[in-house]
Amino acid sequence: AVIKMGYLRKKGTGRGNWTKRWFVLQGTNLSYYKNEKAERRRGVINLDVAVVAVWHRKPFSFFIRTPNKIIMLWPSSGGKSDRDDWLRCIRLCIEFHYSGIDLNESNSIISYSPFEASIENSINRTVSSIIIPHCNEKQGYLLLRKDSSLRSWRRRWFCFREGILSYYDPNKKTKKKGEVVPTTIQETTQQKFSFTIYYEIDKQIHLRSPSYDDQQDWLHIIRCCVGQ
Repeated sequence: AVIKMGYLRKKGTGRGNWTKRWFVLQGTNLSYYKNEKAERRRGVINLDVAVVAVWHRKPFSFFIRTPNKIIMLWPSSGGKSDRDDWLRCIRLCIEFHYSGIDLNESNSIISYSPFEASIENSINRTVSSIIIPHCNEKQGYLLLRKDSSLRSWRRRWFCFREGILSYYDPNKKTKKKGEVVPTTIQETTQQKFSFTIYYEIDKQIHLRSPSYDDQQDWLHIIRCCVGQ
């Protein structure tokens, strides 16, 4: 079943040019063509073991990381709503895959031709007929540092919701200091009860929990959400 299709700009691996391509999301395959009328596929991105997240270095862009490569994408409309819709639909397909749900075998989903499908009907049929697993939520105090200095730990109030880890002033929990979209989380031994979260393409933050149980809870919840 086609979940979403539309134009995205794909960053090239050579000169780094952004090339406009027609993308079609079907199950865990994100295929792309020269334009919406083309029948020959230019390439396909397999989402079976992929991670998708916002790329903050270019407004309203995102990236997909697979075991073999990283693909940067940018909606042709250049808008946040279009980017967020692509993220939602791609994550939907990844969640289905990890839940053992085959979109192509579901009796409640009708197969659509990539060039004749109604995106709205496809998404509505999918969402209304299948229970979508959601990331668990967690909040609490953690120590944060963004570099290798052991003296730069800062206490922050953290909230993990819908795949986004936000952190706030510890005294004013409504004053947001920043947010990241985790792609990988790893337990570390440098400091007691610590772990590292990787986000975007090459960024990371280091965190410390107040206890072993709290550390393991953070690790479990975020790992489940990112499919690690």
